[in-house]
Amino acid sequence: MQPAAHPAMSMRLTVLVFSLALVCSLALKLGLEHSAIASYCTEYGQAQGLNFQHATAANYRKDSGVECVYRQRDGGETVMPLSGLAPFMTDLSMSFATDLEVTVPGFAVLLALLWFGAKRLARRNSPPSTDPAWAPTGALDE
Repeated sequence: MQPAAHPAMSMRLTVLVFSLALVCSLALKLGLEHSAIASYCTEYGQAQGLNFQHATAANYRKDSGVECVYRQRDGGETVMPLSGLAPFMTDLSMSFATDLEVTVPGFAVLLALLWFGAKRLARRNSPPSTDPAWAPTGALDE
């Protein structure tokens, strides 16, 4: 039986996993906004004579999801939801992928699974320990 991990170490690992999950989620969101979403919005803006400014990722539970913000020639702003510019599944996947309430927990679970998988693989490939605290009961009795 393995000894219990120190509570401070567990807290540090939890903070590390969620910090990395937040960084991964923000990178995904910014990457999608600057590549895939911007291409849909720019294409529509050019066809309508509007100047694409930026995309806003609204909460996926709202009807609009991702919205494209355009500057009109007279200086006003126009907002167009991505659902009117892209196919349904593209809009749905972009809405989920840019929502931090969905991606942070998703990346946290993924990173935790990768962490535990790597630890298990490392333990499997390491030589057996002679430390009695880590040995199974009766393994070192001779």
